Amino acid sequence: MLCSLTPATATEEYAQNTGKGCIFCHQESTGGQLKTVGFAYIRNGYRYPISERILEKAEALQGPGHKTLRFIVGYLHLLAAVIFFGAIFHIHTFVKLTRPAGSMTKAERILGVSCMITLTLTGIYLTWIRIDRWEQYFDNTFGLMLFVKILLFLTMVAIGITAITVVHRRMKAE
Repeated sequence: MLCSLTPATATEEYAQNTGKGCIFCHQESTGGQLKTVGFAYIRNGYRYPISERILEKAEALQGPGHKTLRFIVGYLHLLAAVIFFGAIFHIHTFVKLTRPAGSMTKAERILGVSCMITLTLTGIYLTWIRIDRWEQYFDNTFGLMLFVKILLFLTMVAIGITAITVVHRRMKAE
């Protein structure tokens, strides 16, 4: 798998697609932090030219308030994911050995549901920041990967809700 890795050529590809140099989207000619137009290019589905509406929205989202909010929301999203997967791992690895099969405490169910709600709300905001149109889920790699991630998350939520409602009640009844 490591042998099949290739160096990233996204910068060259984007420069060829737009006819612009790296400095058009980035603060430095070698890449790095994005300018507002670079952020707008992402929101436009990696297409050039960029409409005025997208540029205006990107400019508003690049302000210090939104950058701070995006950082906090991203941190909460990551924290909720780590807690959620950690709880699943802990329950299925360690707790399973000390309790009857399938039983979950109320605290474990609350933790799972609160993590799912946090991941949903923060995920909606973070997706809204990056995706401007439905087509963007399918016309670039980032959008496609995000779409797959959302499908997997929805599958996990469906399984989780089934586990804490139907399965839990049946196990408790037994």
